Amino acid sequence: MSAHKHGHRPSLTTQADRGRQKSLARFKPDLSRIFFTAEAPIDRFSEDYDNFWKFLPRYEEKIVNAAKKSRRDTERRRDGQDSVLKHSSALSVPCWDRPSSELLQRVVVDRDQRDFLTEEDVEDTRDALKAYLIFLEKQQEKKALKLKEFQEGLPIAEQRDNIVQTLKDNQV
Repeated sequence: MSAHKHGHRPSLTTQADRGRQKSLARFKPDLSRIFFTAEAPIDRFSEDYDNFWKFLPRYEEKIVNAAKKSRRDTERRRDGQDSVLKHSSALSVPCWDRPSSELLQRVVVDRDQRDFLTEEDVEDTRDALKAYLIFLEKQQEKKALKLKEFQEGLPIAEQRDNIVQTLKDNQV
């Protein structure tokens, strides 16, 4: 198993290069037990949960396509993504920050099966979940910005300063 020159673990991109291309969605029941616990930010019976499983194949495809395009570009993107994942306020999820080996203990792994969940799969899923949370955070920011722009466009917004000053003057 090769590692990136910066010491990062192999990603989905190297898995694809080695012919180990598989969708993490195949492990949905096990990954749900690992990541969608009571302490997780996404509830197992929510719309966000369902949307994550729709997001995951697109996320994996994007990473695999990036690997096909250029390994160097992928490493740079991955390094950049990791730093974004570490700095986003939405990503302080203690239950996800445990070591992959500890998270993997939440499910029974039958090593005799031809295809089983690995620590690398757990790490890749954690990365996908963090990318999904960043996506949700950006969507919320866009909605808030649109709402603010809409409110600023209302006729009363033009008179806001006058209204506030009048209220201050009259101590209402």
